[in-house]
Amino acid sequence: MDLDECRQPPGGRSVCQIHQQCVNKEGSYICLSKTICPAGYEPDPAGTRCTDVDECRDSRLNTCKFNQQCFNRAGGYYCQCPSGYSITPGGDCEDLNECTRYGGQVCATNSDCYNTQGSFRCICKTGFEQGSDNRTCIDLDECVSSAKHRLCEQGCINTYGSYRCTCEFGFTLSQDGRTCQDVDECSQGRNLCIGNCVNVTLNFYNNYKLAFSNNFIEIYH
Repeated sequence: MDLDECRQPPGGRSVCQIHQQCVNKEGSYICLSKTICPAGYEPDPAGTRCTDVDECRDSRLNTCKFNQQCFNRAGGYYCQCPSGYSITPGGDCEDLNECTRYGGQVCATNSDCYNTQGSFRCICKTGFEQGSDNRTCIDLDECVSSAKHRLCEQGCINTYGSYRCTCEFGFTLSQDGRTCQDVDECSQGRNLCIGNCVNVTLNFYNNYKLAFSNNFIEIYH
């Protein structure tokens, strides 16, 4: 025969606290709080008021996935994905494409945005190089960085995002934009000489120019 522990004898003491209600069970009993709390709350030890339940302290109390972080809030909680990911309606984390989500706001206009798993990369366009923050692009001085490769046969002028080759006096820039070809001053009909005009290519030695015309050799700076 089951013993009803909840039946309080006259003048006896209840097996449960004053703020609890005793419910008899087969071979045992349980003590239920008389304080009714809404979801996300539980009675305090005294049973006089409701306190917030921290669902994040126990994985059995929340539905956050292994790669998500649980944040407690009054009456509930929320799950947050790692940086570079967004949460789906099903509660999973998927890669956030920053390049399409934020348009041209994450990379500079002189670079292209490439999405990566959990992040993104800003690839500088031709004529620019990566800045110290790995997001902005600064002008690349091709005249300095490519000096060993001789981009230009003679002079080089750096421009924003590019460069321009120049030629010394007596030469003109070829169609390839890099090499220089001699200007035939005699064929331009400018009456440069009293006698016969013979075009020659200028040679440069130690900042001196040697010009050959009219059977004379002229040396000048």
